Amino acid sequence: MGRLPIIWICLFAVLAFAGPSRAQEPVDPAEEKSAPDVSVSVELEPREATLGDPLTLEVRLRMPADALVDRFDPITAVRPFELLAGEWVETGSDEEAGEEASEAGESGLPEGTRLWRGTIAAYELGELELPALRFTAEFEGETLRVQSEAITVQVVSVLGPDEAEDEAPPIAEIKGQASVAPNYMPLWLAGGALLGLLAVAGLAWWLARRYGKTLQPAAGPADPFERKPAHEWAYAELQALLDRRLPEQGQFELFHQEVARILKRYLSGRYRLELMEHTTDEVADLLGQGGCPAAAIERTSALLRDCDVVKFARHGSDVEACRGLVERTYAVIDETRPVEGPASGDGREGAA
Repeated sequence: MGRLPIIWICLFAVLAFAGPSRAQEPVDPAEEKSAPDVSVSVELEPREATLGDPLTLEVRLRMPADALVDRFDPITAVRPFELLAGEWVETGSDEEAGEEASEAGESGLPEGTRLWRGTIAAYELGELELPALRFTAEFEGETLRVQSEAITVQVVSVLGPDEAEDEAPPIAEIKGQASVAPNYMPLWLAGGALLGLLAVAGLAWWLARRYGKTLQPAAGPADPFERKPAHEWAYAELQALLDRRLPEQGQFELFHQEVARILKRYLSGRYRLELMEHTTDEVADLLGQGGCPAAAIERTSALLRDCDVVKFARHGSDVEACRGLVERTYAVIDETRPVEGPASGDGREGAA
């Protein structure tokens, strides 16, 4: 019984202190946060059209002016219709809305209204439905969503009822392809030109085989003189031949072969002729064509005949005859050598 008054006293104290704190202060109605005005309306005219007719589509989107609206893709949004043209016309103020509305014959558009106008067309027959258009926006951290209602359009054929019921006209039979006589003249001309080219090519090949070697320029003789004048080379070769002393060893045939070789080689280099593989008579003719003096040709022919007698007829010889043969060779070289310099006597010491 002693505790009951104490409990009532504590209860009254708590109520006395909590009462003023729980009283609600008055709230200003202007500070209350109202929900944003969000709406969308779609108008499509006409609701019945023929195949391919343009239809006017108008979309009015009511959103706060500061709302960030997600991208609207009209190409995919209006399917199964085809988008022909369209654009957004935003009215951010009452003055702009009034101007836009005056052009359209309306009283005006409120601030924040977004207007899209475009033209679409249907290319399928029957009842087509324009799907509901959905819009999403971000405003003050909130996501705003709104969508329109679907609209039905009746698409009819461009043909009238009577024309559609008429039977299709009969299809005429396909005529066969007209035959045209072939023209073989271009083919004959091309074949003739080809045969002519083949004939010319064959003739050129035969002439090359028949006269190719004859018409080719004669190859110049190899230069055995090692860039020395021909007469100097001949003097050195005759001196080397005398140093071998072939006559003293009884090798008369070899000695005469070497003299004939040295003389022919010298005359080949002097007059730019090829005399090594020619006979004595042929050498005389070639020297005449090359511009060799007549006296030198006679001495050369006589000297080569003497060498032929020893080489082929096995005619005997002696050392004195060999020395005389070398002297006659020197005489031919001295007579035919170029005249711009004096004759060198170094090559004649061995024959003295």
